[in-house]
Amino acid sequence: MKSKAILSTVKKIAVAIVAVVLCFLLIPFAGVSKAYAQEDIAPIISLDAAFSDEGMATEIDCAYGTRLTIPNPIAIVNGRRVEAVTTVKYLDADGWEIYELPQDRVLVVGDANSGDENKVAMYVVTFSAQSGDKTTELVYTIYAGLQFSNRTAWASSDAVGFVGEQLTVPTTKIQYKYKNDASKNVIIAIEPIFTLTYFADGDDEGEIIELDGALAFTPERAGRYEAKYATPETVQADGVVFIRGSQSLVRVINVYSERSNPTENADGIYECNFIVGGTSDTGKGMIASSCSSRIQIEKISNLYYMHFTQTAANYMFNLKMTAGGKALGNLIVREEAVGAQNIREYVVTMDEATLKSEIAVSMYIGPMSRDVDFTIKADIDNAYCVSSEVSNEGERPALYVPVIDADSSVIIRILGTAVEIPSVVARLGEEECSVEISVYYSGDERESVEVVNNSFTPDKTGTYYIVYIATSDSYTTSAGNPSKTVFERQVTIGRI
Repeated sequence: MKSKAILSTVKKIAVAIVAVVLCFLLIPFAGVSKAYAQEDIAPIISLDAAFSDEGMATEIDCAYGTRLTIPNPIAIVNGRRVEAVTTVKYLDADGWEIYELPQDRVLVVGDANSGDENKVAMYVVTFSAQSGDKTTELVYTIYAGLQFSNRTAWASSDAVGFVGEQLTVPTTKIQYKYKNDASKNVIIAIEPIFTLTYFADGDDEGEIIELDGALAFTPERAGRYEAKYATPETVQADGVVFIRGSQSLVRVINVYSERSNPTENADGIYECNFIVGGTSDTGKGMIASSCSSRIQIEKISNLYYMHFTQTAANYMFNLKMTAGGKALGNLIVREEAVGAQNIREYVVTMDEATLKSEIAVSMYIGPMSRDVDFTIKADIDNAYCVSSEVSNEGERPALYVPVIDADSSVIIRILGTAVEIPSVVARLGEEECSVEISVYYSGDERESVEVVNNSFTPDKTGTYYIVYIATSDSYTTSAGNPSKTVFERQVTIGRI
């Protein structure tokens, strides 16, 4: 327990140090003239300390009486710091009320401003910032005293099943933990309310499925099933009513008529999950929370185009997938903002051998300042066909593309200082590939920057990108163009 506490403290100190460094670099940008500010993009919000020991989790279980320090938000728009607001609400008997956060920003879990004898059991903390008509919010829910077991299994993405095959619903235990008048911890077991609902296509009402107490069932119909564990509206113990409103864990199970392995069937669009390897359980959890576990596979003749989606693309850069030592061609086909998160969808080209094999994945994670490596393998034995037709979505990348050997870390320089462009090498197997280099400034509009003698001199603060483009004629795209890899390295420019 002592080592765990020390590790927790070290992690909090590390987060705080990073936040202080960011503040030092970014606060001077507040003086940048409005001409350089990009008003049509949403602010990026970070916190100056770890919110809890639960890492990236946005739902936090706390015992009553816990003194929880609410971190300060830092909001940035194009290198310029903007105002960020913290709002705390709690669920009272009459609905949601504003919690007046004290100057030391310490929330005593279970307390309300009024000293209401009914203990508060649910808080929502919202960090928000606005730029122009764009708003970003980070929302955390604090469950006071509530403890869900097996929360990770329920937090996983939607499950898949097939008609006639038994499905097991993950179990969970729910309990409250609080301190009584003698300041002793008391744990109360809560009987969860479980329901299973079937939704046919176009049906929004749903049909309740009776399981007779069992947590396993064999679906007779294809469609969407929704399994839900809910808590009671209130819990009473020692004469105290703990108010939280009914909260629940929900998991969707999509049931299909039959399996359909794309390598054994006709052209079409297939879907399946992928299996993660090459990393720890903690790493697998982070991947599950930042990448969609469902992949779509377009089969056209002897090639397969896999769609891989990042759900936290704000912090992920330079995706690379390799098989047999060669980099697979990928192309970004969709980018969109959903709340505070960015969604980025790639299409990756594979042949049958590659689709059946374990793929090495590498991506640069901004908050960690390093590349993260793991493996994925498409679970094609449990795939299902969603369409027998493949629409023409334009050019698809080549099967293999050059590998650019470059550092992904951010380069930080002072305004007016020349930035030397690091050299890189690109190869496709044994072939050394040509590399073109360019630089652009990411402002209101993308501005090209002149490169002289392999360097450039920034004339304004903000974010620049060095772009490396490597090409090869050994493999071609679906349109017959040379295979290509694009690698961007970020350069942040500030003032002294």
